Amino acid sequence: EYSRFLQYPHCLYFLDLLVSNSTFRRELANVAFRNFVHEQQFYAWQYRASTLYGTGLPTENNTDADTNGPSESGAGTADDAKSN
Repeated sequence: EYSRFLQYPHCLYFLDLLVSNSTFRRELANVAFRNFVHEQQFYAWQYRASTLYGTGLPTENNTDADTNGPSESGAGTADDAKSN
């Protein structure tokens, strides 16, 4: 009934583990295990986000390198002429 309000459906999996698995409940009392579960959940979200959404838009630095690279004619800038 309330499942339509869930923002993160994977929480149902954790709820099932908490209800049905006494070993999981006992291990959650261990801080190292809790941190491990938290890290693994973060890595799963990170992988899913990069798979679904990609790496994002190109950064400004990447586009500048393409348009402001050295000229093909070999002529330097005015600053280069002054230093020679």
